[in-house]
Amino acid sequence: MLGHGDVAVLYVPDLPAPPLRITPVPTLSLRIPWGSFGDARLLSYPKGARKVVAQPIKIDDRIEAEGPDIYKKHQVTRMVLALTADVRVGMSGAPLIVQGGTVAGMVIAAEPNDPNRGYALAAEEILPIANDATKATKHVSTRKCDPGQ
Repeated sequence: MLGHGDVAVLYVPDLPAPPLRITPVPTLSLRIPWGSFGDARLLSYPKGARKVVAQPIKIDDRIEAEGPDIYKKHQVTRMVLALTADVRVGMSGAPLIVQGGTVAGMVIAAEPNDPNRGYALAAEEILPIANDATKATKHVSTRKCDPGQ
């Protein structure tokens, strides 16, 4: 795993579709308290789903979040999108698709005390990892993703 993001990039040489483009949500210089950064669709396979579910969501805020890495060994800071969405078990890794069909983020967590609040890793956290992986085609273990491990 490159960087601080808990992201895996898959190599699929015969994928019959083009890869999704990743584009950051624009930052707004003036926030309207009752407004949102925009509408998006969350594409996921919630627990028990047999086919993809496209859930309309709102991107409410951009937050600089601090927390442990996936191994709980280091504190990291990430740019995260706060969502009004029904995020449940099985949705981690689901893309947020914005107008134009680009990926603005990837689901990483649900708010335990609010069933209508979820969080996504922002596109600018995913882009460097995806870009660094464009030439990576060899098989690697999924055991330790952090190059510092």
